[in-house]
Amino acid sequence: MLEIHEMKTLTERHLKEIVKLADSSDPGLRTNAIDVCVILYNKFIGEEFWNTYKEVLNQKSIDMIKSRLKNLGMLQSEEPVKKVAEIRKAMTSPNRNSNLQAKKTGLTKTPVREKPLA
Repeated sequence: MLEIHEMKTLTERHLKEIVKLADSSDPGLRTNAIDVCVILYNKFIGEEFWNTYKEVLNQKSIDMIKSRLKNLGMLQSEEPVKKVAEIRKAMTSPNRNSNLQAKKTGLTKTPVREKPLA
């Protein structure tokens, strides 16, 4: 790609577009995109790869990249990466359930006065 388009540098935006292709239906694109992800992980950013590209990767892509890294013996951490859906859910509505409970239990009846105020 660099040679074809005579590119001198790659920006973060270019890399994100390439990383997105790890989920491509075209096997050639997918394989090459995963190769780029492996290079980024191994030579440049390591475990920060998961945090940097979590917005553009789905769980299937993460599993394919981790599988390739394990096969090559390059995976630094054996801790499971949080699923992207869990991360997004935590970012969008951290107190969703507690707010619902507060609405249900937060309503109290005001006592009724038996004698009118004079």
